[in-house]
Amino acid sequence: MNEPPPGTGQARRLGGSSAFALTILLLAGRGGMLSAQALVGDRPTFTPSPLVVPKGRLQVEAGYTVADVSDADVHSLGEVLLRFGLTEPVELRAGWLGYAWIDAAGGTTISGANDGSIGIKWTVARAGPGGGPDLAILLGTSVPVGDSTISSGDWEPGASVVLGWGLTDWMSVTASIGYAYRSVARRFDQGFVSAVFSAATSPQFSLFLEGYGFNKENANGDLAFLTDAGAVYALGNDWLLDARVGIGFGDSVTGLYGGVGFVTAW
Repeated sequence: MNEPPPGTGQARRLGGSSAFALTILLLAGRGGMLSAQALVGDRPTFTPSPLVVPKGRLQVEAGYTVADVSDADVHSLGEVLLRFGLTEPVELRAGWLGYAWIDAAGGTTISGANDGSIGIKWTVARAGPGGGPDLAILLGTSVPVGDSTISSGDWEPGASVVLGWGLTDWMSVTASIGYAYRSVARRFDQGFVSAVFSAATSPQFSLFLEGYGFNKENANGDLAFLTDAGAVYALGNDWLLDARVGIGFGDSVTGLYGGVGFVTAW
């Protein structure tokens, strides 16, 4: 994914469907989009930006997500991603998916700290005069540091490739394809693809529309597809505020979800 999907785990007492929804809906807020804004965050979309943080700069991103899943109401607060520009084309990444609480049918509530993640993003190529795309590679893994009720309990490595095209001075398209070695009850291979269209309606305001999907929801799952839309607003040069709403289609990723967040940098 943005970095390969850091897993949030299976929420063991609820079973795999809530776990998959929790993982995917949180990661939906950990992508990014091209825009007319000077600061480019790796949220709020699932599709990451192909651009890295400038050398020597630290960028902090965080947010909140709530979802109406088929068998539970899922909340997460935190969703922190730290990005540091190591060199001009490379950034280091460390994240924490936040504190989650799941209200299941029958009044059961599960809560706890989620897993972390570490990774690297490398912008391999920048768009040139000939109109080629920006190209980035992301490598990383989840870090199973969360509470036992939420954590997957396993390292989940993965990788993705991101391509970004600036269609005009104010419109762009970004796409990604990737793989992760997931763990929800047991290990399985998960592939994913995504694409987002974004338009900067002013230097401060951008809109986006996105779709993304997975080959399976869990070890025994089927295809899943999600779509979302939202906006990003720039407060000066060092702050971005974002909001999004979406809907999922699949055995467990059903119903509406939404979230808000921010990006800042030093």
